[in-house]
Amino acid sequence: MELIDFESHFYSDSLFDVLCSRDEYPYCTDRNKFYYSDDFAVPVSDTLFLHTDEFIEARIAEMDACGVSTQVLGISQGLEELQGLQSIECARATHDLIYKVSNNYPDRFICFGTFPVGDIDASIAEMERCKNELGFKGWMTFSNYRYSYIDQPQYRPLLAAAERLKLPVYIHPTAPVIDRLGGLGMAMAGGAMGFTIDTAITAARLIFQGAFDDYPDLQLILGHLGEGLPYTLDRMDKRSSVQKASKSRNEHLPSYYFRKNIWVTTSGIFSNPTFECAKTVLGIDRILFGSDYPYEHLTDAVNYVEELPISGSDRAKLYSENAQRLFLL
Repeated sequence: MELIDFESHFYSDSLFDVLCSRDEYPYCTDRNKFYYSDDFAVPVSDTLFLHTDEFIEARIAEMDACGVSTQVLGISQGLEELQGLQSIECARATHDLIYKVSNNYPDRFICFGTFPVGDIDASIAEMERCKNELGFKGWMTFSNYRYSYIDQPQYRPLLAAAERLKLPVYIHPTAPVIDRLGGLGMAMAGGAMGFTIDTAITAARLIFQGAFDDYPDLQLILGHLGEGLPYTLDRMDKRSSVQKASKSRNEHLPSYYFRKNIWVTTSGIFSNPTFECAKTVLGIDRILFGSDYPYEHLTDAVNYVEELPISGSDRAKLYSENAQRLFLL
């Protein structure tokens, strides 16, 4: 059975060189630790890099051992916080790298671009190059750009371009800048809490601001089985319909967009009750397999899904059929 991993990460040498030259967030030290805020710092593993055939072949060997047919390559944090020509050049170099990797290893990798969002025109031009010249399948973006967010009005042209080019948008968590999520280290700023809150707010704002009404064919992907939103979706529907204010622009209930525009992946979640909630609320047709490699062990991610109490036909949808439908393969 074909297995497509929707969330696997990497760093490019071009981005890492820039991060190592910085003395303000985000930056890296000695190519071994990434610092995003006072609370957020993570070690950097060689498995994040694709700059030699040796590392790529080691990644493919791990994929083979776990039965993963294809990985979707999405860059880790940092690029979107860069400014000016540096951001544009770094994005292009990064995309050229993974285009070469995907060409050298056909059928093993699908590429998602990440764009220099500080320059809207340059981002749209690079988005068009990625889709039309390089054959990329989506856009990996992050829950915040330090002090701005994809749901804000200045980024609407990027959403319009993603819809026009049929590029699904994967909103991945990054270190939050909300004060209440700071001051306690990774417990609040990282995956235990802050990632989920920051990403859920961004996704909810896109819904309530009417982004999917303005761009009805836009497709959004959320990791971690929906960043907690499936659990609270019924309350979102009921309370937003009762308490709807003039500033809320969505034409439909939030659940409507989860059926039509929003997908979730299993990345980083190994809980049967959490999966059952997402499956019950959203349906198996909206769930994709994702590992969050290498931040999560690929073996753990695959073994967890292999042991889920679901039918063979549902597992086929989760592993590849839903992905094929999303990517129009």
